Amino acid sequence: MRGRKIILGIMLATMVLSSAAAVIFQRQPNVDNQQVLQSRLAELKARLNSAIKAAELGAGGKAISVRLDESSSKPRWVIVVDAAGKKRDVVVDETGSIISTTDHVELPSTRPADTEGSTAVPAPGPPDTSAVEHK
Repeated sequence: MRGRKIILGIMLATMVLSSAAAVIFQRQPNVDNQQVLQSRLAELKARLNSAIKAAELGAGGKAISVRLDESSSKPRWVIVVDAAGKKRDVVVDETGSIISTTDHVELPSTRPADTEGSTAVPAPGPPDTSAVEHK
């Protein structure tokens, strides 16, 4: 008889714990991942728009491109601003504060090497005459 009471007690405790766990988990808000992503995206857009406005005001021109500065440990944007025909790089942190402003330097494009037969059009500009034979 004593063994039966122990088994019934264990079964009763298991039922109570499982129903309590069900109540606890049902009370937690069911947050949709899509909503979380949308709210984080909206926050990021707002911060980026703030950074662009700060860069345009700081450099006195219109933003023409934006890139994320991956060399920094903190999130920073490099915004290229065209101010009266002169391009400026404006580095802005996540709060919209301008960190630095420098003259823009065009970086060389990184294109993969052509391993097949080359059908590339020569770059515009004066022809290369260094290999021309002189008579």
